Formats: sequence, structure tokens, C-alpha cells
Amino acid sequence: MLDLVIPSETVKFGDHSFEVRGLSLTHMIAIIRAHRVELERLYAMSITGELQANAEAVALSLGDRFGSFAGMVISHGARMPALAETFGNELPFPVQIDALEKIAMLTLSNEGGLEKLMETVVRVLSNLQPRKT
Repeated sequence: MLDLVIPSETVKFGDHSFEVRGLSLTHMIAIIRAHRVELERLYAMSITGELQANAEAVALSLGDRFGSFAGMVISHGARMPALAETFGNELPFPVQIDALEKIAMLTLSNEGGLEKLMETVVRVLSNLQPRKT
């Protein structure tokens, strides 16, 4: 029997709560495919120092695409990808930020920090590039 405990955090709002976990490569690929343009722009901003490493700065940088992006990240972190639209459009903003910060922390805890995660994202993005023949 495998003795594996996957860490999680509880996101609470009012009388409700749900559990989130870190993102796997499968989750990251789905998110990258759906939000490639935004992630490339965020990456460029992060390496030039224009983007602070916090969920609120990312939210403001994404503008009107934030709900879609947040919904997808939160729903994958909660292991309920079918609820992306609900998480993106119906959760209060502070709850979304709390969930995103917890998912990021859980994802980064084994990844080796934000820099290492960004290296992984860039590597995945480059491997998802259409190949010229």
C-alpha cells in the first residue's frame, strides 16, 4: 500500500469551504494551453521586474482575463475542472486571491520556488510550440 499524503489547504468563505492542492504538470499544461498569451506576457513582465510575485499583481495584470484564468487555476487546484466558470465568475475576489496564493504555495513548495516554476513553464511552453516542417 502506498503511503502518500498529498498536501492541501482549505479555502473558506462564509459558511462554505473547499480544499485545494498544488498543480501537477497535467494541470499546468491545460492552463498553459488555454492562457498561453497571458502567461507569456506575465513571464516577460516577471523577468524584467515589472511584475510583483503576488496574486493581486497578477490579477491586475490580467485585467478582464483574470476571471477565466483564476477559475481554471482554482478549479484544477480543487480537482474540479468542470467548475472553472463558477470559480472564475462567482467567487468573491478576496476568496479567489486566497485560493490562488494557497495553490501557488502548494505548487511551489516542491518545485523549488517561483524561478524554478517559471523555468518549468517556459520549458513546457517551448515544447507545446507548433513544430515547423
